[in-house]
Amino acid sequence: MNFTRSVLTLAVTTSSAAAQMGLFERSLDSHIRTICGIDIISPTPPPTTSPSSVPSAAPSISTAPTILVKACDNNIGQGQCLDSKGEPFDYCTLNLGEVTPETCQSIAEASEKSVGWQFVGFKFIPGVCTIYFSEDDSGDDVRDLCPKNFAGFSIRKGTGFPVSTGDGLGACFACNKRD
Repeated sequence: MNFTRSVLTLAVTTSSAAAQMGLFERSLDSHIRTICGIDIISPTPPPTTSPSSVPSAAPSISTAPTILVKACDNNIGQGQCLDSKGEPFDYCTLNLGEVTPETCQSIAEASEKSVGWQFVGFKFIPGVCTIYFSEDDSGDDVRDLCPKNFAGFSIRKGTGFPVSTGDGLGACFACNKRD
């Protein structure tokens, strides 16, 4: 009888602790208990909430927000991105081996005020992702616009969107908004 009570106490304690753990920790905890031979009760199902007795009204189409999707896939040429006056843009850059052109494009599209991007990478050299910003938005310090882990460079005067290219190795991609 004492053995059953202590096993039951262990099972209840383990279940309440598991309810406070994340999915990975619960899975790991379950595996450890199984390996150690103490997994004597089935896992506690995740908590559920009962639906509200008052049905919620679905939003009408007229009240749904309009979402503008930014596309940064317009390849305007090989080299550094330049504005309509031939000026280069302020930029944020990230130099990590894990960055790919697709990742760089996704970061540019997710950056609200970005105007373009460029990726330069070679077979055995880590890729460099550069996200361009208009001087109108970046002002004296582009770092406030830089995505996490990017470094900023702010002495350039390019405004608007990239329309041409200068010297450089990577392709310049301009951003625009799609409806």
